[in-house]
Amino acid sequence: DDPHLWLAPANARAMVDAIAAVLVEIDPEREALYRINAEQTRQRINALDSSVRQRLEPVKSLPYLVFHDAYQHFEQAFELHPVGSIVLDPEHRPGARRLASARQGVSEQNVRCIFSEPQFRSSVVDVIVEGSGARHGVLDPVGSDLSPGPDLWFELMENLTDSLLSCLAPSKQGP
Repeated sequence: DDPHLWLAPANARAMVDAIAAVLVEIDPEREALYRINAEQTRQRINALDSSVRQRLEPVKSLPYLVFHDAYQHFEQAFELHPVGSIVLDPEHRPGARRLASARQGVSEQNVRCIFSEPQFRSSVVDVIVEGSGARHGVLDPVGSDLSPGPDLWFELMENLTDSLLSCLAPSKQGP
């Protein structure tokens, strides 16, 4: 039930193919251009898919909690290990029972990181993180601070990867 379809490279490739087909249908004179652009975009998606998969390999089995369940396509594509979400609907604050359950789950499942989102207040995440030993990270499934353009999706995927890595990776301690 996760509408964030764009967060899986396979879905992005399917979207590129569908968009190219529609463009060819409505503007057949530029068919070659649309097909070349689609192929180049698919190649970029494949390269990003491979890079993200390789980068996330060391942390893919580590448990984490997200603010709301917006990452299923990304998590399945890269075989990550989420243990749940704090809220079912990001527009509604969780009740005391849900917060208590989340705090208990963080402790029992040795959750390494709890992610908030820039679009929603992180005070709920702060309550759950407090005293748990888990880190607080930020994931943005829509790229709210990214500029529109041909690189937006690629930057979004890289940002998600960077955020996951920076929060889930073991902390580096000096000698």
